[in-house]
Amino acid sequence: MKSRRCSAFLVSTGLVKAVGRTTGPDTPSGMRQQGRPRHDNGPLALLKAEIDAFLCRHGRRPRVLAADTGGRRRPAAVRRLASALADMGFDVDLAPDGLHPDALTGMALENDVHFVFAIVDPSEADTAGFQALSAAGIQLVAADAVGDWRWFLEQDVQQDKGAVYRHLAAEFGPRLTKIAVRRNPPAYFIEGVLAGNRRILAQGLTLMESTQKDHRKCAKAVIRALLPKTGQALRMGISGVPGVGKSTFIESFGQRLIRKGHRVAVLAVDPSSVRNGGSILGDKTRMTGLSSMPRAFVRPSPAGGALGGVADRTRECMVLCEAAGFDVVIVETVGVGQSEISVASMVDFFLVLMLAGAGDEIQGIKKGILELADAVAVNKADGDNVEAAGDARRDYESALTLLSPSYANWRTPVLTCSAVTGEGLDETWEVVQAHQQALYASGELPEKRRQQALAWMQDLVE
Repeated sequence: MKSRRCSAFLVSTGLVKAVGRTTGPDTPSGMRQQGRPRHDNGPLALLKAEIDAFLCRHGRRPRVLAADTGGRRRPAAVRRLASALADMGFDVDLAPDGLHPDALTGMALENDVHFVFAIVDPSEADTAGFQALSAAGIQLVAADAVGDWRWFLEQDVQQDKGAVYRHLAAEFGPRLTKIAVRRNPPAYFIEGVLAGNRRILAQGLTLMESTQKDHRKCAKAVIRALLPKTGQALRMGISGVPGVGKSTFIESFGQRLIRKGHRVAVLAVDPSSVRNGGSILGDKTRMTGLSSMPRAFVRPSPAGGALGGVADRTRECMVLCEAAGFDVVIVETVGVGQSEISVASMVDFFLVLMLAGAGDEIQGIKKGILELADAVAVNKADGDNVEAAGDARRDYESALTLLSPSYANWRTPVLTCSAVTGEGLDETWEVVQAHQQALYASGELPEKRRQQALAWMQDLVE
């Protein structure tokens, strides 16, 4: 009875038609009953072709927010759905578990997604949380804020991956053609960004990242108008190997900056698949506290095949965030190792996070990312790891004395910190401020900004 009421409720919202069915000729179980090949990739191949066409029309891949409705915690089901979508070529934002309906709709707007896919259980159809999400979905679709907001029964994503592929392909391939290409004039973005409109800022970041010809022309006009309004923010890059705790560090560090009165924008770059171009954008699952603060703006972006740890248009996105009034702009890189140096040419302060036990003094003097660092912080210096972190700090301090300094008036310090306990985070901010004051007094900071502009122009020419 509950399953029947759920299907009727979903259909009545106008958001879901076939998705609510658990049997029938168009569902994975129905396909197997009719004896179709288990690995028939016809619908999947068609969907991938639709995604390629979408990329040509819109200048970016279709972007999906995958979420749980919050009634029951189903992280495994949500991640299984997200993985399948990314394998197909979607860019997929992962919502934190059990996100409030208002926060979920805000995330959909700020990440500028095309679709919201939420996992639901039939027994939740009568709950207040589910109905609030349904109402929010109807409003966003009606306002053309998202192309579609649809529900998946939990069992739809608990089958083998091939069945999930076919189910998604049959449901959403045709809908890609119905998403209209956005064409707003430059004045729309210029006025909205300067007014601090978060929705228009999100759309402006999408405009910067687009490869569509008309979008590139509009983006140039927007950048040309906004550049004179920028230059006062602190630009900070944070890099380190995967697992070093970059997202957790930014979560704790950013919240401290906001409590000190700053406005913080975070541009988090995640890797794109080299096989199909899709990506999993999961930074907000680790920055739930920061991203919910009114004085913070967190935007994950796919690298899109760009090398060096950042996306092709990260500089332009930084300009928009500065123009929108954020006085600290943090760029979190993909996290790939010693060659991840592109971010150093676009920020004022470059922090490299390290782990205890990741190498000795010889590792520290290798050329690459460390010789560009303005500071090195050994993260996860808590619990039983405090002593090892102290040993690592001494190793890196010794190694850095053998490297030529980047500035006449600054020597790269090595710190220990813990993003979990907060130890060392205030000291890290003091180092950032000391670096800015030293370089500004010597005239090296203005010169660094000029070099950033030259590097930007060179990249555009190339």
